[in-house]
Parts: sequence; structure tokens; C-alpha cells
Amino acid sequence: MPVTEPIRIGKDTKEELKNLKVHPRETYDDVIKRLIEEYKSPSNSLLIASYFI
Repeated sequence: MPVTEPIRIGKDTKEELKNLKVHPRETYDDVIKRLIEEYKSPSNSLLIASYFI
């Protein structure tokens, strides 16, 4: 089993992560990893660039 690290998030953030699950048994770690990959994907490069302008 991978090493885990506890993090503190607000209840509203946890609820948002819960709503983003693609399957009820998907872990929060998997949800966060998926969001990071989507954020880093080339299709989001314009969105990311415009966010920082």
C-alpha cells in the first residue's frame, strides 16, 4: 500500500471532491490526481495561461 499523508481540507471542499468522484469507491487521492492531470493537460494550457494574465 502506498504511503499516505493526512491533509486538512474544509467540509465544503470535501463535499466538492465527493461530487467529482466518477465512481462511489473512487478515493479522494484518485480524484485529486485526476484533477491535477486534467489541469496539466495541453488542452487546458490556454485556460491556465489566461488565468495568470
